[in-house]
Amino acid sequence: MEIYWEECERMEALPPGYSRVRFKRSTGAWVGSDKRVYGPYRESEVAVVETVAARVLEALGAAEVLERGPEPRTPDEIMAGLPEDLRSYLKLAGLDPAGDPTPGVLPGSAESTYMIPVRDEGTGEVLKIVYPWPRTVTGGCRITAVTNKKGESVLVVALAEGGSQPEIGAEEAKPPRELDEFEEPPEVIVRRVYKDTGDPRRALEYAPMIREGLKIITEEKLRKMGYRILRIEEIPREIRVAGLPDFVAVKDGRYVVVEVRPSGRLKKYSSRARIILVTDLEEGGRVEVWGMKELTSPRELIDPSIF
Repeated sequence: MEIYWEECERMEALPPGYSRVRFKRSTGAWVGSDKRVYGPYRESEVAVVETVAARVLEALGAAEVLERGPEPRTPDEIMAGLPEDLRSYLKLAGLDPAGDPTPGVLPGSAESTYMIPVRDEGTGEVLKIVYPWPRTVTGGCRITAVTNKKGESVLVVALAEGGSQPEIGAEEAKPPRELDEFEEPPEVIVRRVYKDTGDPRRALEYAPMIREGLKIITEEKLRKMGYRILRIEEIPREIRVAGLPDFVAVKDGRYVVVEVRPSGRLKKYSSRARIILVTDLEEGGRVEVWGMKELTSPRELIDPSIF
């Protein structure tokens, strides 16, 4: 949560979850749950700290609490007070609000938008995301991935710290996106961009949720390979009784069962070491793992005869 602390310490009303304390003795520095560094503090110094920390300092006799701010509202309480479009967006993305949205204008842009503080469930970090997405991704914001409540990676547009350039690699940098590209539903845009460019990374930039974007891209990849995506009622009974996968495709009477499972953890591991996925299947050779490379390059299944 971005708070101007010098002003905050002079404010009459404290932010929810923070308290004003006076230190009884010198205290070293620590990192709060909001990722801010607190301290070091001198004896008799007055400061605003997290209420959780204020309770600990008070119990240790290191500080006295001068004033407590209101208790933080729960995500459900915050969600209930949001406009319908913001509430729908956060529910679709599986993200919890960490505070009230702020209407405003993006740095370096004349566009009006909402800045919504949300919590990255993977890191615990609170960042401000932008909704609706801007006409152009300017230096005032960045495209990044956060982890939602289901453990899935979700692409969002977030405010760049200090108004810096978007934090994306040079190989992923794209020209600014124009408004007309956002007038279609995201799934339509993802499908069209992948068909036009064959680049899954580029297509995923338009997916509100990475898993849903990967499903669309994989469907299109299999169609290019000559497979037909089956409707639910067309899936063979012997597959359906085991539980419905993300989708099933068929070619020349051979079936392919597809499960899409993006994993931020495996992505980090893969840059440092070879990965072995272990399952309780009788034969691991019946499983293929596709990444960005496989979704990009023309290919066939390793051995179609095993399906």
